[in-house]
Amino acid sequence: MKHFYLTCFLSTFCLSLNGQSTVNLTVDDLKDGIWRVKYPGSSVYRYIGEFEMGKPKGVFRHFYKSGKLRSQMTFQGLTGACFVQNYNEDEKLLSEGSYSSGKLKQGTWKIFNSQGLVISKETWNSGKLNGSYETFYTNGNLVESGNMKSGQKEGEWIKYFENGKKMSIENYSKGKLNGDWISYSDPGRIEVKGKYIEGLRHGEWLFYNDGKIVKTVFFHRGREFETVIIECE
Repeated sequence: MKHFYLTCFLSTFCLSLNGQSTVNLTVDDLKDGIWRVKYPGSSVYRYIGEFEMGKPKGVFRHFYKSGKLRSQMTFQGLTGACFVQNYNEDEKLLSEGSYSSGKLKQGTWKIFNSQGLVISKETWNSGKLNGSYETFYTNGNLVESGNMKSGQKEGEWIKYFENGKKMSIENYSKGKLNGDWISYSDPGRIEVKGKYIEGLRHGEWLFYNDGKIVKTVFFHRGREFETVIIECE
């Protein structure tokens, strides 16, 4: 009987030691194996994940001080690249997308509102907005769409009314309005048409009412110098 209790004690002791020895280990000063890290002075985990010789792998989970999930990171092998999902404290998805091995945003990122609906889609390359960019109304229709280059608007951008009809067509260069600019009324008729140069109105601007030109205004690099009122018959 004494031998039985001694065996049980030793087995339990060994299991306890084994349990302690497989968590929060370092090898050659590098994190290795399962890590469970708590907030200082708290029983709540800050993150739980696994390392292999200092490199994260598999699934990492980060938590708020309340204990609710803050983010989940799924790593691609030992490359450091990962897919991330971020949550608010109500456990609703806030955003999701990928990071490169250099810890920079990469590829398509989606941003969600508190109802879980997509409110924007962004394209990232090496940590900068590059490529397609879209924002959405809560009904799923586009607010605006266009392209970004090095974090700035570039080329043609289109804005929409909530019903899906075009509100305006704008052109950008290095984040500044540059080129043709057209705005529309809700029924789809042109309201204003003109041109920008480096963010300033320039040249002839036409103003419409019910599809007819009612006023022409001339600008020179943002300064209005002539207005012509057209009498409607």
